[in-house]
Amino acid sequence: LLLAAPASAKGLRPADMNPSVSPRRNFYCFANGGWLARTEIPADRGEYGVFEEVQDRTVETQLAILARLEADNTLRRGSDTWKAVRLYA
Repeated sequence: LLLAAPASAKGLRPADMNPSVSPRRNFYCFANGGWLARTEIPADRGEYGVFEEVQDRTVETQLAILARLEADNTLRRGSDTWKAVRLYA
């Protein structure tokens, strides 16, 4: 079983797997063991998975962009970007 893949590869992420578990005995743990070992369900949620992780990263990125733009004094008043920043503020 080949588990090495370049960091930029799409699809399976070997770091999310647990190759020490036999896929015959516990495929779920084999396929997800690495991710399960390093991921904690946030206290304010009943579940947490890859979709929630992607959503959290997306929101974090969007807020960082808005915060950076908020400090930009060159935005044209009335532009869509200016409106978004004002709404964020």
